[in-house]
Amino acid sequence: MKLVIAATPDVALPTIQALEKAHQVTVVTQPDRPAGRGKQLKATEVAGAFPNALKPESEEELQEILKDSDLLITIGYGRILRTETLAIPKHGGINLHFSLLPKWRGAAPVQRSIEAGDKTTGVTVFQMDAGMDTGPIWVQRNFDIPSGFTSPELFDALAKLGVDAIKESLVKIKRGDSPA
Repeated sequence: MKLVIAATPDVALPTIQALEKAHQVTVVTQPDRPAGRGKQLKATEVAGAFPNALKPESEEELQEILKDSDLLITIGYGRILRTETLAIPKHGGINLHFSLLPKWRGAAPVQRSIEAGDKTTGVTVFQMDAGMDTGPIWVQRNFDIPSGFTSPELFDALAKLGVDAIKESLVKIKRGDSPA
């Protein structure tokens, strides 16, 4: 499949690396932004790992990148995309979210899960729609949170779990299945 993966944080790296082995992948990330006390321009973690990643400044630029693609995959991209953008790829867009939706929609689901003392969390791959983490679900995978686990440890575990959830979703999409 011809995939466009739009991602910003390092938790996206395992999925990007795995999908590059079997698919034609274009990596997209956020433009460099001022960071730190000196407000020096800083690239995203994805851009650091993939120096050729495209950095569209606008949604219209992203729309151009999506032309002739089969699927958009977002992982912590940091932008809410319009429905007309999601309609460009043949199969629309899916998102890898680091919670068992509908619980912990929106930003910081891993931190919220730990703060709440959840015993179980997981990942959800869902078809993106106009809402915030509201589309129909393709795949969910559970993860039992070990006692004392920190946010970075949980992010690492869920990033690895997300690879297989995305791969399973791609099989379903290619087969012509519908999400739940």
